[in-house]
Amino acid sequence: MRLRLHRLLQRMWKRKNNNGPQCTDFIREIRKLQSNDCYTVYIGETEIPEYLITGDITSASGNDQPREHTWSIIHAGGVKGWVPWNYKILFHLNSSSLDPSEDIFQEFCSTLTDHYGKCAIVIDPQSWRTPRRYPSSSSCHQPPSSPVNLLPMRCCPKVAQEHGHELLQLPFQCAHLNPLNSAWSTMKWFAVNNRGTYSEAIHDKDTVHKFIFCPELIEGSLKKMTKRKWEEAMSRVWKNENYYLHVNKQ
Repeated sequence: MRLRLHRLLQRMWKRKNNNGPQCTDFIREIRKLQSNDCYTVYIGETEIPEYLITGDITSASGNDQPREHTWSIIHAGGVKGWVPWNYKILFHLNSSSLDPSEDIFQEFCSTLTDHYGKCAIVIDPQSWRTPRRYPSSSSCHQPPSSPVNLLPMRCCPKVAQEHGHELLQLPFQCAHLNPLNSAWSTMKWFAVNNRGTYSEAIHDKDTVHKFIFCPELIEGSLKKMTKRKWEEAMSRVWKNENYYLHVNKQ
């Protein structure tokens, strides 16, 4: 327990002192696009493990091994709330392979154009599935030069530009500049505390079968992230951005 706490404090300290140029340059690029009337949209993926839905902690892995059954969600949002598109929910085995599709990103970009006009799309490829690795000298604030996969969606910079958008990549160790993390926490907290509302028990002789309506539970958890909560999450991001800009004034 003490070792875990020590590692957590180390990560928090490292994040707080991550004042390198890649973070500041990313913020300046975002602010430049915003000044040109680009609406900032953050898109990402999260995992909802089966044990979080069912409450069966015996199925939770006690180590870093991948879990067997998983719900994955790809969604996006900004200060105005969740993007009104057909977000993706998948249930799959962790070992199964799904081919990323560029058609999904085409649909996503088209929806952004219809509702917001031109946008700055911020993607964070750091996921529970494939840890991101950057060379220490890389300039990670630059737009990705090749497609970035968010299972099962392939985010292509050229596709974004065809719809009038710019695709940016969140710098390494800057997760606190992503409001989606607040959204995922709100979702999972709701799922844990309301799974009983979305379940039904069926008695069969001496056996009781419990059914949980997972899609409905996830839909309810998404609605819990209201426009006001998005504004609060974005406010925290802006404060962090202002801090970096102030510390790294040139």
